[in-house]
Amino acid sequence: MKHLPFLQPPKGWGDGEERKKNRQWTEQDMIDRVNLQKEARSQGKSCVFNVILLASATINEEEDRCIGGVGFATIDGDTGYLGITLDRSVTRKGYATEALYTSIVFAFEKLGIGKIVIQTDNNNEEMRGWCEKTAEL
Repeated sequence: MKHLPFLQPPKGWGDGEERKKNRQWTEQDMIDRVNLQKEARSQGKSCVFNVILLASATINEEEDRCIGGVGFATIDGDTGYLGITLDRSVTRKGYATEALYTSIVFAFEKLGIGKIVIQTDNNNEEMRGWCEKTAEL
């Protein structure tokens, strides 16, 4: 497995613990993200889905809630670059695995993607751990 040590955290994220606690989005952040996704998707250059936690699927939620996004931010020919972002409050509950596997199956069966690339930086221990343990990469 390879990671990308040259990737920098987004502006405003600190290092380590500060960065981890800042991974939450406002409603406007999600609206802006969806608008960018629509533009790229309309050009056939991406396929990103919102991850919705259904209230009916958990006892702690009173209403459906967007907890992140998953999919292919870039599609280049038959190669898709897969990524995921989830709200910090829902990590380590299996949602990432379900969303990533669903995206992978969709890519092969519906989009005709032949190669999937997962990239992350060397500080993203959660994603690196998922790749190593769950996906066995």
